[in-house]
Amino acid sequence: MNINKLILCFSVLVLFAAIGCSDEDATDYSTLVLANSAATISASVPANMTEQDTSFLLTVTVDPPQVVDIHVDLEQVSGSATLGEDFSFSESVIVIPAYASSASQELKIVSDCIDEETETIQIQIGNAKTSNVTMTPQVLDISLSDFNADALDLTMDWAGSAEVITGQNFIYQGDTLIIDTVDVVVPVDFCADVDLDIYVFKDGADAGIYDAATGACPEHLSVSGWEDGEYTLMANLWSTTFTTNASVSFPITIGYDRCGVFNGLTVNPSTENITNLAAGDDFVPLAKVIVNGSDISIEGL
Repeated sequence: MNINKLILCFSVLVLFAAIGCSDEDATDYSTLVLANSAATISASVPANMTEQDTSFLLTVTVDPPQVVDIHVDLEQVSGSATLGEDFSFSESVIVIPAYASSASQELKIVSDCIDEETETIQIQIGNAKTSNVTMTPQVLDISLSDFNADALDLTMDWAGSAEVITGQNFIYQGDTLIIDTVDVVVPVDFCADVDLDIYVFKDGADAGIYDAATGACPEHLSVSGWEDGEYTLMANLWSTTFTTNASVSFPITIGYDRCGVFNGLTVNPSTENITNLAAGDDFVPLAKVIVNGSDISIEGL
């Protein structure tokens, strides 16, 4: 009996010794420690807008970044507008990856040709399920007015690219001219590098309509509520990111759309040269718009 107890005690001592001598003591191992993060919401969405195709970014920013992903739900909590018909999200959740400071999703407003009453949307960003961050959910209240089917919507676009000669260099070896001139050529993105504004003239004078003189590319203009008469769309070069003495041709197209009448048609005005447009007061005619009551027509020049 005593021998058995001795053997048992010896076995327990060996077991403890084995455990105590193990190399697997979890030294230098640690668990993730969550940061005390707070989230802010950025959503520059107008409270009142027309039901036409446009997009807005909904952004959530975290400070400091978290060590795990953060999921922020987007949901319609009220309103008469229909998700998927009148508006949509690129995704129904904003996911901020671990160690990232922000993420965004797109809210899209969808146009249609349906004659309907003003609709409303209430979109909530975040809810009680949002975890690993301190955040106050935000509700966007949006009122959508019906799309004006009588308007003629114009899109002026000059997207494209080219290699442009911006100057010339002389190459010398010592005091000896080796090559007389070498053209300096740079790639140009017309949308990014050319700021073109579109003005509206009537009877040879500025009509004071500056919706397409914003610095955007493309520029947009809605012909709605204009008095009867003949109008001319004029291109005005505001600035470029480069200078050149060479002629640089770039296309300007005008897309036009009228709900239920025209759909995505294009008129091509004459191609202009940048050198024919001097930044300032020079205007080049692009197209003619004729308004006669509810009849609106457009012609390239």
